[in-house]
Amino acid sequence: MRSKLITAVAVVTSTFLGASVAVADPVQEQFRLMEQRMAEMEDRLEATSEKLNDAQATVEKQQAVLSEAGLAESADGARSAVGTFLEQVDVSGLVAASYNHRLLGGSDKNLSVGDSFRHQNADTFSLDQLWLTLDKPTNEESRGGFHADLLYGESARAMRSSLVGTPLSGGTPGSSDQDFYLFSAYASYLAPIGNGIRFDLGKRSTLMGVERVKTNLNYNITQGRVFKLIPIVNTGLLAETQLTDQLSIAAGVFNDVVADTSIDDSRHKAYFSQIAYKGDMFGFKIDNMIGKNSASGLESDFTGGECDGNTACKTSILDAVATAQLSDSLEAWFQFVWVRHFGNGILREGDTHALATAARYHVTEDTSFATRLEYVRTENNFNIAQGAGLADGYGEVVTATFTGAQALTDDLTLRAELRYDRNLTHNVGPYAQDNDPNNPGTRNDQLVGIAELYYEF
Repeated sequence: MRSKLITAVAVVTSTFLGASVAVADPVQEQFRLMEQRMAEMEDRLEATSEKLNDAQATVEKQQAVLSEAGLAESADGARSAVGTFLEQVDVSGLVAASYNHRLLGGSDKNLSVGDSFRHQNADTFSLDQLWLTLDKPTNEESRGGFHADLLYGESARAMRSSLVGTPLSGGTPGSSDQDFYLFSAYASYLAPIGNGIRFDLGKRSTLMGVERVKTNLNYNITQGRVFKLIPIVNTGLLAETQLTDQLSIAAGVFNDVVADTSIDDSRHKAYFSQIAYKGDMFGFKIDNMIGKNSASGLESDFTGGECDGNTACKTSILDAVATAQLSDSLEAWFQFVWVRHFGNGILREGDTHALATAARYHVTEDTSFATRLEYVRTENNFNIAQGAGLADGYGEVVTATFTGAQALTDDLTLRAELRYDRNLTHNVGPYAQDNDPNNPGTRNDQLVGIAELYYEF
């Protein structure tokens, strides 16, 4: 009995142990495989960590380079002065070139184009302007700012030669276009008074008129005759403020009415005021300037003395402009200018009155047509802006201009223009001057065709 019992226990034990061994073998294999996989993952993690460390080192090097250049924040979150400057300043510009051809007067010995601000030589290719602008606007977060315009090309030469009349006017007639011209440069401060009063101190473009030297701001390629009646730039102090969202006022004091000089050894200045309204469809502004005009053609007070009778070198300019956005496609402006030179009662005392109107119609977003009409009546040819050619007494001149524009790309625009000028009073220049100043031509009109290509950036 006992033998059977022992035998039975041995059989059961043998069976159980065999089963246990059979079960243990797969489990051990799984443990072995898991350990192998974990080892592989550790190797991969170590390799990945090394790559991340290398990448982090590269990023830190790049960050250091950018921070030193002022183009990115440094490790402590601060930017360099250069980086902050570049972040706040807007840089823009324009390049314009043209070709003009005088269609009337092909037999004239003189190729001068009368009354043209920058296209003064007929049948000529020209680099009209290379324009570079730096602007840091003022706002409530940053109340200090500045603005500067640098100009090169025919427009620069025209600026220098058009502001003649005194050695202090900033240029010499016929000066080269191969020099840069500092068109404007001024510092600004937005004072926390009312809605904010911005003060500009330095040399800046005028607020008067409609047309500007920068060609893409105008409906037409050429600036009109009325454009030459008002100042282009002035040096002094200007204050502007918005009374409401639509109504603004400005006032300033400058060295001279016409000249852009930064040198003034007289006790006399020019004073400016403006009131302007700009609505959704209509706007208007009235500008007035009165004071010393060094380009008056009279002996001025360059030695610090008084003008003759204290009025001989004084000029006043009243400029009124109305603008209209008649539809999404049609816009227009109207301008009246009255220039009064006080003189000394004998020499160059008189008035100039001028009317100008222009409209532009956008056929599509890329295609537009514009026209401009002008009438100018001058007494005694006192104003340097009128130039040579109007005889004694008075002169009446009309101009008609038609311009088509086509945007070739988002930044590149092609324009073509026909401009007709006629002197209604006399058969002498400025449209038919001969090479001999003592033997002027007799033609009293001109027709000019101009093509212009400009790129904005």
